[in-house]
Amino acid sequence: MKTVRKKQNNLVFKLALASLKGKVLKVGWVAEKFYPPRKRITKENGKTKVTLVPSNFTTASVGYIAEFGSVKNNIPARPIMAPTNAEQKSLWSKISESQVRKIFKGEQTVDGALEVLGLRIGGDYRKKIKSITEPPLAEATVKARIRTRNQGRKNKITEATSTFRKPLVFDGILLNSVTHAVEGDT
Repeated sequence: MKTVRKKQNNLVFKLALASLKGKVLKVGWVAEKFYPPRKRITKENGKTKVTLVPSNFTTASVGYIAEFGSVKNNIPARPIMAPTNAEQKSLWSKISESQVRKIFKGEQTVDGALEVLGLRIGGDYRKKIKSITEPPLAEATVKARIRTRNQGRKNKITEATSTFRKPLVFDGILLNSVTHAVEGDT
């Protein structure tokens, strides 16, 4: 009886390994997803004109700039992925081990396990984005945010609230565009 169980475990192990081949879990921002166009409100001949200005920035490029900064544009780094990876490595390993056990018991698929891990990593990246407060935004950036928010409004905002001063979360696009994908043969 013991040999049958051992052969079954060996078969499950081989099937699990075979289903891992070519699988990749990607967590981050999609290179093809652009930031939405911005409204530009101008006055021409006494009339208000609204034009949409397309964005040249993808969510991935903004994530890259957040992670490493941009010397050219005087934007300091506000790392998201590297510190989160270091902080959560042991927890993610425990989740992976737990999911592998479930795969071997036949309670989980490889794709399902990678989905669980991808959801957790994405959530941890979002949590990190929300927690970042340093380095503070340049005063010019805060003023630009106020101008952006005041476009087309009757009741103008004059003072910057904490939302206007918080790096990375003003419009919520970077935060809400963190995603994950399991790629490879199914």
